[in-house]
Amino acid sequence: CFDSFTGFKFLAEKIKQFEQDGSHEYIFAFEESYGYLCGDYARDKDAVTASMLIAEMAAFYSLKNKTLYDALCDLYNKYGWHKEGVYNIVREGLKGADEIKASMTKVRNDPPTVLAGFKVLALRDYNERVRKDFVNNNTSPLTLPKSNVLYFELEDGLWAVLRPSGTEPKLKIYVGAKADSKAQAEKISAALINELRALVEA
Repeated sequence: CFDSFTGFKFLAEKIKQFEQDGSHEYIFAFEESYGYLCGDYARDKDAVTASMLIAEMAAFYSLKNKTLYDALCDLYNKYGWHKEGVYNIVREGLKGADEIKASMTKVRNDPPTVLAGFKVLALRDYNERVRKDFVNNNTSPLTLPKSNVLYFELEDGLWAVLRPSGTEPKLKIYVGAKADSKAQAEKISAALINELRALVEA
């Protein structure tokens, strides 16, 4: 499994890389904005094959007297209940662009050590292309291209991201929570968003 930036041009780059160096066999790609690509014959999100896969899954689980929701709950019960969330802070005009830039600089220069009660283990600063490990007090380089993105790695497998939109006057907050129940995962996700909102809006 590989990380990339959102956008199938970045995912297509990985497909091309694998074809050229033979390092891996590409199978499946997905992005935050609900894009999916199975197989390497297309280089963009492909709703037709995604729909085919869903139909195949539905047929498979129907033979087991289960719905797709039943199957999803089985996965959650086995691996933990996951909840991702996104929140957009809108700042219009040139003043808004300056405010977004200032917010990113403030957090970059003084990152939080705890979010929603969970320790921040590391910070990936894609603008500086460096990962700062707060547990071992060291840094390591990042391989993805330079981009104004801050990625917080939290304990218990949680994460949070700050990213200015490239097309809209927004500062986007993304979070990923995991817990033993749906309600708890939703509670943690909301708490992460609220704390990051308070951090950048202060």
